[in-house]
Amino acid sequence: MFRTSRPFNFFSKTNKNQQHLSASSSSCRQEEANQKKSLLGLAQHHPNVKLPSQYHEKPREDQIQRCCHRFQKYPNAVDTLYKTLLKIKANPMEPKYRIIDTAHPGYQRSLANVPGIEPLLQAIYFVPSGKKNQLLLRHLDRNLLQFALKCLEEVRQKTEYIQSKQEMQFRKEMNALLRTVPSDSEVRERNVLLSKLPKEAMEGSGTLIQIKIPLLNDDNTETSETLQRHFDSDDTIQDIVHWLGGTIGTMFVANLTQNRTWSLVDRNRMTTGNESNSVPVDCSGSSGNRTLQYHGLWPSGKLVLFPSSTAWRDNDPSLQVEIGGSRGLASGV
Repeated sequence: MFRTSRPFNFFSKTNKNQQHLSASSSSCRQEEANQKKSLLGLAQHHPNVKLPSQYHEKPREDQIQRCCHRFQKYPNAVDTLYKTLLKIKANPMEPKYRIIDTAHPGYQRSLANVPGIEPLLQAIYFVPSGKKNQLLLRHLDRNLLQFALKCLEEVRQKTEYIQSKQEMQFRKEMNALLRTVPSDSEVRERNVLLSKLPKEAMEGSGTLIQIKIPLLNDDNTETSETLQRHFDSDDTIQDIVHWLGGTIGTMFVANLTQNRTWSLVDRNRMTTGNESNSVPVDCSGSSGNRTLQYHGLWPSGKLVLFPSSTAWRDNDPSLQVEIGGSRGLASGV
């Protein structure tokens, strides 16, 4: 008598999703088949063409070497990994050395997010243990472990590692210097240096000198602090040195002008990609008495503090700035 409506299908949406997933799976399988067919066709028509093997297909020794090359500019990671593998070598059957907690503050501080670290651990048979944030050495291959240690030892001899470690130590030194409360004698010496400074130029009429001080956070991430002051164009590099010595520490005077342990690099002349190897501004002798305008630090100047290279400390003549390359009055000399 009454026509009943078609019963509502509560699972219609689920069925559609299942159909969609089935279609997606089919599409993926088809794509894989097409790729294999394409590679097979390439091999048939171009038998002499060889495709490079993928990373995971390479021998484990090659994987280790490649990983070490990737993180050679991360000295803290290199040192931490080297010590870890040495402990495994010395205590091969000790369970605590065969487990790495990736959530541990030490791992997070030194190894986390460093390119090449996890692939290297995988290459020497570290695998997820099944527990959260934990890696387990599934199989100890002594030859592979020794090869990894050898590669890490070679990395520690490379220029990139040595230079990066020197810069890291320099950042730590700057951290300590800025946090240290000066003694009474240090305060008196700083005041003497500040008394030698010319009056600060008015904003808009003088040159704004900015000096970037590289620092290191507690978690080993890089940071910096910038100091700035206005100078007149006829003020000198020595005035900048006195300002730094009077503001941060008197050791700046000796380290910039006498033993040349530290150096100031003009950011406008820095070598891209190799900033710490750029030729610094000479703060010593007659060069320190030349004006900021002569050195190209007018109408503004941006300097970066760096640890000096061995060649700069030894006053290597080949590192002298070519006069014609200056941005200031020296370009006309």
